[in-house]
Amino acid sequence: MKFLIQAILVILAAAVSTTSMAQSFGISAGKADVEGVDDTSFSLSGQIGINENLSFEIAYNDFGGTEGWIYFDGSNEYVSVEASSIDLAFVASTKVSDSVSLFGKLGFAMWDIDVSSSIGSGSVDGTDLTFGLGALIHIQEGINAELKWQRYDVEVVNGIGADLDNMSIGLRIDL
Repeated sequence: MKFLIQAILVILAAAVSTTSMAQSFGISAGKADVEGVDDTSFSLSGQIGINENLSFEIAYNDFGGTEGWIYFDGSNEYVSVEASSIDLAFVASTKVSDSVSLFGKLGFAMWDIDVSSSIGSGSVDGTDLTFGLGALIHIQEGINAELKWQRYDVEVVNGIGADLDNMSIGLRIDL
């Protein structure tokens, strides 16, 4: 929840700034997948244009979670896992027609994973690389559909981690 509040405040601050650079706000939903386990994801983002083809983005992502039984230390344990992140990334885009733009993004994700089980609970967090590709489809003036794939390289401890892939569809509104 702390991440959500911080992300909303930063997005609102970007939206009301007095800069003449292009600004946009996005909301999307999709599917987050980690090693074959998936759940519904949700994202809020804000972008501030640096020039016509480059912008800076901050985003909050809720990747959902999963739960189930695992065998651990000689017994079966019920475990629940939830993940979220705040991303800071540069987004490069190019128009391929009057109604379609393609983009790529590269940045860092500050992620948080919460785990609870019958033997206790805890949290692990970190900052790792994120990158992605996508397309914007112009619907009408200032409103675009956004299709995007993004990968999160999450290293939990000492080289142990996983790739989290997030596929989403959403709306991007120009401010």
